[in-house]
Amino acid sequence: MYRRSLVLLLCLVCLFLSVGCAGSPSSAREVLAALQKEQAPLPAGACYHLLTPSDQAEHLSDALLASLFGETEPPVAMSEVEDAAFFFAYNGSCELLLFRCKSVRGRDRVAQMCLARLSYLQGVHPDQASEALQNGSVTVRGRWVLLCISPQHEATLAVFRRAT
Repeated sequence: MYRRSLVLLLCLVCLFLSVGCAGSPSSAREVLAALQKEQAPLPAGACYHLLTPSDQAEHLSDALLASLFGETEPPVAMSEVEDAAFFFAYNGSCELLLFRCKSVRGRDRVAQMCLARLSYLQGVHPDQASEALQNGSVTVRGRWVLLCISPQHEATLAVFRRAT
């Protein structure tokens, strides 16, 4: 009886460990790539990654971060970010800002920063706002934050939930 209980306990531990490992977070670049696949067809645009070396075109620079959030320097909340990847469509129909934060507290600060950006974008020309912009959202999952402006909004959020 003792042996069976021990085997059952070990099987349960292995099951919990395998579930935990299967859900381990990917890089922001990998999650963004999965989100982009959902955009059919993907509009022309540009990607930026926080961890890309500064001498490469895809580098998410301090100047870009500052301008996105209406500041002269990167927002203080960016100190809470360990990885980030952004996609901007040239025609403005799609914007995906993805952050993996260092902590839950930091995640909340980043989410507030993203909500301020979304509110700003929606308020610039409310009469000309696209349906994608009107339906834009900030979604939090674990230590991840996603600002999603997309014509395929619900499908993109479903991919985000699966990928993080």
